[in-house]
Amino acid sequence: MGELVSRYKDAPAKAFGSQPGIVYLAVNGLGSLAALSLIRSFGVDFGDLQGGALRATEILTAGIGSIAFFRTSLFNVTLRDATIGIGPNILLVIILTALDRGVDRKRAQGRSEAVASIMDGFNFSTGANTLQKYCLSGLMQNATDDDIKAISDVRVDLQDELNDDIPAQVKAYILGLNLMNIVGDEVLREAVSRVKPFIGEAVPVDEVGDSNSRDD
Repeated sequence: MGELVSRYKDAPAKAFGSQPGIVYLAVNGLGSLAALSLIRSFGVDFGDLQGGALRATEILTAGIGSIAFFRTSLFNVTLRDATIGIGPNILLVIILTALDRGVDRKRAQGRSEAVASIMDGFNFSTGANTLQKYCLSGLMQNATDDDIKAISDVRVDLQDELNDDIPAQVKAYILGLNLMNIVGDEVLREAVSRVKPFIGEAVPVDEVGDSNSRDD
């Protein structure tokens, strides 16, 4: 569960509830049960421990041993520019890859709907930097330097003249999605509602279309 939380910080509960997530937890659980079965089959007695103390020691040993075993790579293979560990850990790598794709597909539609409702009408040109600062340097007390740099890189890239062909509203959606990865949708919604009154209104999409038609 700790591994899933570290990978899906904005909504770990949704990762737990996905089919690949359940499979991932089940594989770890079955590994621990298999280790416990081996301990009892070989009659490991852990000294003079008896009763509840013995059972607790067996369970803890099986759980920790299983964690270590499934994360062991016997040797590394370099394919193209990637280094892949070969060993029992390959099973978890395969499941995690499936989990990534499964969770991403499952959450993509919901994230699209959420960011549209939050960022609709947000003035990207005047409010992007303000929203970033308010979220990461204001509301969030534990945002890391890497988090801040990642969002800054996205914002600067969107503001680059090479991306002038991307509509401003779509840029707002992209910035919102990246912020949502760190702060979650509820914090983002609150932040946008606080920032919006100070940055001016975005030009409505239909007015942009009418203006372009007139220009043509």
